[in-house]
Amino acid sequence: MSFRYADSLTYRLYDQKNWNELINKGKEAISSGHDYYYMRMRVGIAYYERHNYAQSAKHFARALEFNAGDQTALEYLFYSYYLSGRYFQAWTILSETALQERERILKESRIKKNSITIESFYLNAATEDITSDPGLNFTNNEGGSQVVTKSFINNAAYLSHLIGKTSSYYHSFTNLIKHNHLHYFDGMLRTDLEEQKVIQNQYYGRFNFFTRSGWIFSPSFHILTAGYPLIAISYSGSGTNYSTYTYDARTNGFAGGLGITKTGGYASFSGEAVYSRLNKIEQIQGTLSLVLYPAGNRNFYLGGNITTLYNPGSDSPEIRPVTGFIA
Repeated sequence: MSFRYADSLTYRLYDQKNWNELINKGKEAISSGHDYYYMRMRVGIAYYERHNYAQSAKHFARALEFNAGDQTALEYLFYSYYLSGRYFQAWTILSETALQERERILKESRIKKNSITIESFYLNAATEDITSDPGLNFTNNEGGSQVVTKSFINNAAYLSHLIGKTSSYYHSFTNLIKHNHLHYFDGMLRTDLEEQKVIQNQYYGRFNFFTRSGWIFSPSFHILTAGYPLIAISYSGSGTNYSTYTYDARTNGFAGGLGITKTGGYASFSGEAVYSRLNKIEQIQGTLSLVLYPAGNRNFYLGGNITTLYNPGSDSPEIRPVTGFIA
């Protein structure tokens, strides 16, 4: 295939919007050594029109190697990343576009440098039939506490910020207020705390440092604190005299981790390790995930993950694998 023939044929197929044939002939021309800006743009646009953004991104990136800073190629590359869910890679492209073009693309794509979502959820558990008669419903002869949720309200705020050309910060705050009925049995006597109010606050933060080639490095941390009253029974004398009392309790927890993700055209791979200490229990969790995009877009995908859990502080620590799949 000569250069003149390849250039004329692919231009005609592009003008006719014969995308499938253009892809075939364009690939043949490139294999024959006719690799240049316009050939890559034509093939890239053909893949783009077929919604195969994985392949279109490769050709637009190659076109920019022939013509660095070309605004048309940059915009197509931005949308190839953006429409395939590779938002961080898309963001790295914007810094290379002209100011006027950048403002237009930001407006049209609706990509946000800063975003906030606030939600509140209330639930009445309607458990009065259980809590109205504790003697009938709490009959377990093992010592300990039983808790029945009466109602709760969960308030949350989620915020995301693009804080540089190659970095972002996501964080969230959650406030949970829960009303419980607490039944306590110490092995001899039973007592109830009809109104146990639990207040739990959580803060989660995750930095993302990303590259144009699709690597994402994500250190994260999670802080949790909860306060609530508990009930106890105190005995005196020979044990025939007793009294009940409440006292305030608090639990604090922390988790920290590091995730590494590589996004690509037809696949996304990630690994994450997290250390946590919640309710005085230590745990180390490792997760590996793989997601495949056979069509080169997010319309159809499948994948799976494997997670291992390790409790170093337990009497007999062991590694427990957990698997999962998505489609």
